[in-house]
Amino acid sequence: MKYFSGIITFLLLLIIYLIKKTPTMINDKLKDSRTFQNSHNLQVESYFRQVGNEEIKNLLNDWTSLIVNMDKTPKVEFMTKLTQQTIMLGSSRTVKLVADMMQFNYINSQNNKRNEDFTFTFMIYIAMIISSLKQDFTGYKTEPLDIIRIKISDYDKFENKYRQIYKKLKR
Repeated sequence: MKYFSGIITFLLLLIIYLIKKTPTMINDKLKDSRTFQNSHNLQVESYFRQVGNEEIKNLLNDWTSLIVNMDKTPKVEFMTKLTQQTIMLGSSRTVKLVADMMQFNYINSQNNKRNEDFTFTFMIYIAMIISSLKQDFTGYKTEPLDIIRIKISDYDKFENKYRQIYKKLKR
């Protein structure tokens, strides 16, 4: 019986010890996970700093030129290069926007649906990409519709249309 009570005492002490240590172990695991995530974020940030401000500035400038120079249709080579650079330098949010814009363009090019809605939607996509890139590289959030307002002189006339399309794309 003494042997049996010794085992029970040992098991009770072990259970008490595990109950006391479990929160600490969980806390340590969460701390390790956060430390890993922070380290990863610092590595990503370091990479973008190494890429150089000039490349980043040029990428943002090229996308901005699409809005500022809307009267000029960009060449396929320019858009291909711009897409490639955005995939390399942009965040996952920015890359998703470029993918959505390109799919929108492919679908509407095949169906010859290039009308006023196409133009408004395409402009909003570009403004959303500019806004996303600006946030990627500067940390400042700019509203895409504000970017459009800078260039479009009759924005007030079509404001509801822009907002409706933007709301649909923003999802």
